[in-house]
Amino acid sequence: MRTRVPWPWLALLPFGLGLLLSCGCAGTSIQKRKTERPAAYAALPEPLRAMVDRGELAPGMVTNAVFIAWGKPDEVERMLDLPEGPELRWRYYRNIIHDNPSYIYASGVGRSRGIDVHTIHHTTSWKYLWREVAFRRDQAYWWRTYDSQETLPQPPARLGGSPLILTR
Repeated sequence: MRTRVPWPWLALLPFGLGLLLSCGCAGTSIQKRKTERPAAYAALPEPLRAMVDRGELAPGMVTNAVFIAWGKPDEVERMLDLPEGPELRWRYYRNIIHDNPSYIYASGVGRSRGIDVHTIHHTTSWKYLWREVAFRRDQAYWWRTYDSQETLPQPPARLGGSPLILTR
């Protein structure tokens, strides 16, 4: 006997609640990072403190200020070794989770002896470059926030009406 979910979206409820609880809001994260590095935050001039509180960057910001504003980077790359210090690039990534339904048709199955449509969900996830900031002499001189569509490969079009299953 097959168990049916009364509303298809109900199956996503546990995932949605988990995501909601794990995300939090940006203000809370910034507050937490400010308590981790109170001396670095107190040493910032007032205009920079206001920008850090909003999660914004400014030219000349030191790595501690960027850490408080944007958080711990997912990747740190040493670009150049200069006499006055290394040039660093911090990268931040985000994950995308995509549900790809595939439909399987079976005739003559079920109580009605009609056609039952069974849906199988294949979930794919990948990360994309969300933000990056470059430092020279321990000061930010360049940064960028990317739109997710700029750094993601576009999914291929469906061919011939057959279901497409993306795997990574």
